[in-house]
Amino acid sequence: MREHFKLYGATGYFVKLDIRKYFPSINHSNLLQKISKLPIDKRTYDLIVKIVTSYGDGVGLPMGNQSSQCFALFYLDVVDRFIKEQLRVKYYVRYMDDMILLLPDKKTAQQCFTLATEQIEKNLLLVNKKSQIVALKNGIEFLGWRFRLSKTGKVCQTIRHSSAKRIYEKAKLKSWQLRRVKKANEKVREVLACYNGHLNKGNSHNFYNKVVHLFKYKAKR
Repeated sequence: MREHFKLYGATGYFVKLDIRKYFPSINHSNLLQKISKLPIDKRTYDLIVKIVTSYGDGVGLPMGNQSSQCFALFYLDVVDRFIKEQLRVKYYVRYMDDMILLLPDKKTAQQCFTLATEQIEKNLLLVNKKSQIVALKNGIEFLGWRFRLSKTGKVCQTIRHSSAKRIYEKAKLKSWQLRRVKKANEKVREVLACYNGHLNKGNSHNFYNKVVHLFKYKAKR
């Protein structure tokens, strides 16, 4: 976003793509065909086949398995290459099935949205209806955070409203549980260190203080 601002200012558009039910929709045959092209020995490939085909009826990967995380990242490699090498999109990021493209104008954004969607569908997947084109000035939500540009080109990262609500409710429950534990200060410090480690990634000082207040614990960030 900072590099884009230097070239185009606040003019630009995000293409936000999300795949409908990604893990349950990954096709086994298509995945194994992609893996077969990798430089791996037969013994390793046979083991991968057993892992992939042990779940579902020709489609889907189990959530939570470490192997599933690797396969899910790899499955869309062809889409990554299409976006970077053929569409020549400079500013692109993907985490699993969440994709963000940053483009200089709306026409290019619409074209990339259409072509990327077609490429995704070629891999037997469907784009979620919540996929959209968003003006750069409105900011974008990604992985629980909201990113937007200031007038000077600084990137402001704040916790997404739904994420903040979820974190606050969990912290509220945890603080209630710890009140029932004797000498809980050490545990409280550990819990707050976890929240601080996450929230410290963005501009969330005030929200962190609200979480700290739940624990009735005076801690400096």
